[in-house]
Amino acid sequence: MNRDAVVVVGLGRFGGSLTTRLTRRGVKVLAIDTRREAAHAAKGPGVTCAVADATDPAVLRKLGVAGYRRVVVTTATDLQTSVLLVSALVELNIGEIWAKAVGPAHERLLRRIGAHQVFTPAREAGVRLAHLLDGQPPDRMPSDENLTITTLRAPLDRLGVALPALHLRDRYGITLIAVKHEDGQFTHASPTTELSAADVILICGHTERINAFTQRPDS
Repeated sequence: MNRDAVVVVGLGRFGGSLTTRLTRRGVKVLAIDTRREAAHAAKGPGVTCAVADATDPAVLRKLGVAGYRRVVVTTATDLQTSVLLVSALVELNIGEIWAKAVGPAHERLLRRIGAHQVFTPAREAGVRLAHLLDGQPPDRMPSDENLTITTLRAPLDRLGVALPALHLRDRYGITLIAVKHEDGQFTHASPTTELSAADVILICGHTERINAFTQRPDS
């Protein structure tokens, strides 16, 4: 296990700064971003860069992320991606998941899903977080883009059906992000995910789409 190294997911201004400061302190970093130019900009001594979709647990396993104890998710403005990233890391049983939030509601949601430490730009800067590493959500959380993330009981008319067959995005314009089973743990939604009566689902979409889905006669 790479106990002393850190994985940084998201190489924007904050993630790039964090990567630089960690390596200056002698901490090795696996830096991941979907953008090739961002990954290229993060290259340097002590940095291993990867261009990959970190929301997929299979991709994370291939990159060896399961062997790291500490992962920092710096992606926050895209709420759906933020939730998917943390959910994927929880599935890998990462020991310390650090995640960036855009506000209190987002912070509570990330903690509920399984993030161990959540920070916001107003309270934590890259320098402060580098030093730290070296040493329940509301029912609904609207975003500035009229996007809503909400939890609800699995619809009775959707039980026992694999996720692709639900056609949630095509029919309703919403995305099923994660499922919380009876054990209380959220798991990343995958093509083989099937819902049971005791499940709670975490869905994301524009507010009007979410309202339409939750107000269906057969829900």
